[in-house]
Amino acid sequence: MSSDYLDKQGNCKTVSQRAIDIIHVKAQGISSLADKEYLLNDLHQQIELADKALEMLENPEEARKVKQKKAELLRLRDNMESVRQYILNFRIQPEHYGLYIKYPPGFEG
Repeated sequence: MSSDYLDKQGNCKTVSQRAIDIIHVKAQGISSLADKEYLLNDLHQQIELADKALEMLENPEEARKVKQKKAELLRLRDNMESVRQYILNFRIQPEHYGLYIKYPPGFEG
């Protein structure tokens, strides 16, 4: 088993709602394909961690190494899938160049 999924004590790393929330917030500021790729990479790492933890729960010998309940992992996995769809469906707006000057009332001209 890859050490990417295990902590120093040999237990499965936990999937964090905080990490998912941060990815979702960052996704709201996507401005390029590179941003999308970066966020999808981070999200897929979390998805793979959740999938590995769920896989470990199926094996009685490895199940004790997972500190999260199956229901919690499934809920987080569903949440990650909705964030993934949000990122994939996010349309990058073309940049518009120009100059806009806003004058205070009474100084228009």
